[in-house]
Amino acid sequence: MKLFPTVLFASIVLVGPPAFSQPIHDAGQDIFDRINGAIAATCAHPNDTLKQMAAHLGSGAAPVYHQVLRRRAVVAGWQRAFTLKTYGLLEVTRIQPTDASGQITAEFSLALGERLLPTLSVLATIDCRVLEGRRLAYDGNGQLESLIVLDADLATIGPGAKLNPEFPPAVAGDSASEAIRVAIVDTGINYQLPIFARALARNRHGQPLGYDYWDLDPFPFDSDPRRSPFYPMHQGTRTASVIVNEAPAAKIVPYRFPYPDVSLMADLVRDADDAGARIVAIAFSGGEGEWDAFIEAAESRPNMLIIAAAGPGGANLDVTAEPPATLTLPNIIIVTAADRRGRILEGANFGPRSVHLAMVADDVAVVDFSGRPGRAAGTGIAAARLAALAARLLARNPTWTMKELRRELFILGRTVAGEPARTRHGVIME
Repeated sequence: MKLFPTVLFASIVLVGPPAFSQPIHDAGQDIFDRINGAIAATCAHPNDTLKQMAAHLGSGAAPVYHQVLRRRAVVAGWQRAFTLKTYGLLEVTRIQPTDASGQITAEFSLALGERLLPTLSVLATIDCRVLEGRRLAYDGNGQLESLIVLDADLATIGPGAKLNPEFPPAVAGDSASEAIRVAIVDTGINYQLPIFARALARNRHGQPLGYDYWDLDPFPFDSDPRRSPFYPMHQGTRTASVIVNEAPAAKIVPYRFPYPDVSLMADLVRDADDAGARIVAIAFSGGEGEWDAFIEAAESRPNMLIIAAAGPGGANLDVTAEPPATLTLPNIIIVTAADRRGRILEGANFGPRSVHLAMVADDVAVVDFSGRPGRAAGTGIAAARLAALAARLLARNPTWTMKELRRELFILGRTVAGEPARTRHGVIME
């Protein structure tokens, strides 16, 4: 479910910073009462000031900020935040009805030391009808454990989904130690799905290889909470399923990319090398931090081919630098996405000098996070398809160096009649 339309935040009125002097682990029924009260107050008094609304929330509620939400310069609603006693932060968002239905969300984050842990979210219609809720559960150290869905009465539905589950054990007879290993760097994968049962690379003790460089733990489970921790996105499972579908003899080494500090990509490259990955597919783009350490780590490993997605945005990367898609390394291929006629997909980055190849990546068969078959497109899918092709070529030509493999992939590129040159070596029409 998409919670909010695309908006720009502006007109912020800051009343005071949140202050939490006495964090508690379970605010109990009071939090549910406060959230229900916030939704009711938003419906009954949508034009109240920030301080007036705080008064409706009961004792101990103090205003923090008010910000106007805009979409394409048009006011779309507002967001407000309040501290609740000493134990957390309540954020209320109202998207006013325009051409689409409006909505209200109320989210509570629990204070734990200097951290705020998102804990409870309730989604309601603009007329205060609760649609559903979601609760995040943490262990005693404040580490996220599970996502629990609540019904319209805010009662729990089912046991909740674990967000960092253990890997399943190795399938009997699954060794394939000589298989080409492909590292996939994205939002992680749902490694509990049957499609990955025999596809995971493992060490000689049967332990799966890979790592979560976002949470810094050995469980790269698919989750991207940047838009909302209560409604995380799942891209990596689809991307990795392309490699499994198109290079079934290969073994994958899954990584969850480092966020927000991409300087950890250097550690990831070293780990992938230690795991025996010959090919590294980087399906995400952008990120904050320095890429210098990654460049040094990648350049020092000529035995590794790195395939990086050009990324979304429709930008000419010859003009707009956005690493890793603009890195120039002797063992890297920057790839963008094309349709079945060889035309660069709308919204995909390109560059006659900076982007080496385009790969057909439109309406590609994938398996999604829940295990259902689907279709996907984009530059991340292009990176996965090119990595799968590279793995198949390398399996047939095991003595090739990465320089030779890279050259052979470039040879497969074709120009498309009537289309402007938007990559250096054309499009692979496979």
